[in-house]
Amino acid sequence: MKLWKQLSAAALAAAMLLSGCAGKQNDASAEDTTASTQAETTAATEAPQASVPDATAAEGDISPMLWKINGSKGNTLYLFGTIHVGDERNDTVLTYLQDELNSVDSLAVEFDIDAFEQDYAQQAQMAALLMYTDGTTAKDHIRADLYEKCVDYLTENNNYTATYDYLIAGYWMMLLEQTAIQSSPLSADNAMDSKLIAYAKEQGKEVLDVESPALQFNMIKDFSDALIEMEMESFFEDTDAVTEQLSDMYKVWLSGDEKTMTELEYGVDDEEYKQMTDEEKKLYEDYQNAMLIDRNTGMAAKAEEYLQSGKSVFLAVGAGHMVSDKGLVQLMKDKGYTVERIAVQ
Repeated sequence: MKLWKQLSAAALAAAMLLSGCAGKQNDASAEDTTASTQAETTAATEAPQASVPDATAAEGDISPMLWKINGSKGNTLYLFGTIHVGDERNDTVLTYLQDELNSVDSLAVEFDIDAFEQDYAQQAQMAALLMYTDGTTAKDHIRADLYEKCVDYLTENNNYTATYDYLIAGYWMMLLEQTAIQSSPLSADNAMDSKLIAYAKEQGKEVLDVESPALQFNMIKDFSDALIEMEMESFFEDTDAVTEQLSDMYKVWLSGDEKTMTELEYGVDDEEYKQMTDEEKKLYEDYQNAMLIDRNTGMAAKAEEYLQSGKSVFLAVGAGHMVSDKGLVQLMKDKGYTVERIAVQ
């Protein structure tokens, strides 16, 4: 069972912060690793391309999920379900959203990854959250057989260094999945969030944080070792399934199929669920609550804040936060707002 169904902005930021560890001396300290990876990040980061291209990359039916709420002060709130990876078709989506983006005062995203990449003090703080500080290492938190599988898999893909032992188990799981995604045509370089942020800044729009890096990094830090081990076991059952699942989700996202996206994000196969132990069911529920449901409530509070401010805002967060009876769209309806699905084409 794949738990990491929706990559968070923090997962991408964490990969950016620490993936440069590979190739460093294996006896480097966690402190040295943080400093060196920050320097590499500074050198490697390039400004994203913000200009809206022609819609020539369209393939098939492209109409991601977009909703509109009319505020009482003549303002508008758009709710857009985004995705943190993609290919050139995300340029087409950006083209389709141009009118809505041009009409608002502000863009709101999970957090401004572009600003994060420029804030080295904040990067250091978040990197520290991903490191063990109690004298333990990953070997003390990841079961021995799974730890060896992790090392073997990362080594085979030229993405292992012993300095990873300083990093929390949650980061190891993200690293495994990021490594698997490298073999996919999809890339974080084409993340919809980054394209929206770049375009908004090019147009002089304010970029707002719906959450914060600290909230997301602490969420990853707080995942239990048992939860991470359960996901690792699933990962190593079929490593190719990671890229296949992501590809399927991207196609669903492009088409704007709300029902299927809900099933992918919140559903679990009945037979698979029956085979889970009570402990595994509890871990699964804990994950769903932390990764999606609890955050949806906070996002809905922010959405209402934007409506009451009188500003027109384009709110773009992971598509998983929009769908289901626990998602942002339903939560806004429960608050009494009229939410209209509009076409993206």
